[in-house]
Amino acid sequence: MAVAQLRLGLSEAEVRGLLGSPSSKSQPQTDEAMGGTRWTLVYPDITVEFTESRGATRIGCMGPACVTPDSVRIGVSRQRVKRVYGPGRYDSVGETLTYFARGSDCALTFVFFSDTVGTIKLACDDT
Repeated sequence: MAVAQLRLGLSEAEVRGLLGSPSSKSQPQTDEAMGGTRWTLVYPDITVEFTESRGATRIGCMGPACVTPDSVRIGVSRQRVKRVYGPGRYDSVGETLTYFARGSDCALTFVFFSDTVGTIKLACDDT
């Protein structure tokens, strides 16, 4: 699973190599549940959250560079997402379709605004 050339598990150095210097970087915070440190890099249309043990664990993408390897991008219809990825798990409250990776605790989520993709998220379960 990937979006905007980013995939889960990348190191901060790898993300910087792909996207350059971020607009900002959060202060590292100790996460007791993860037993390590967590921090975030923020770019104009992309946010990447890291943990020291797993690398990139959350990616949120909201701009024109946000394209999956299957050519699903910001602004496409819900029907296009379903044609490419199947029915997925639909959440009517959050207006999302989620697709889980086989044999993994990671997922690809499309957030819809007026029936078109407004945000693409990649995330792994942190527990």
